[in-house]
Amino acid sequence: MVKPQLPRAAAQDAATTGGRKPRPARWICLPRDRRAVVALEYALIAGVMVFVVFTVSGPFGTALSAMFTNVANQL
Repeated sequence: MVKPQLPRAAAQDAATTGGRKPRPARWICLPRDRRAVVALEYALIAGVMVFVVFTVSGPFGTALSAMFTNVANQL
């Protein structure tokens, strides 16, 4: 039986790894844990909410203070 010929690059890879399959890159083997991604998304949502509250509360607080000052002056 005739042994099939490998392409040149594949033959070189097989020769350098002792005939074993080369290992995939390390980052490919990392576990797929999505908890950190979800936590980051919640942190971003909370940050946006805090920004909106502080942005809206400034002008609203000023208007509310002016309204109470006006009521106090009328008394």
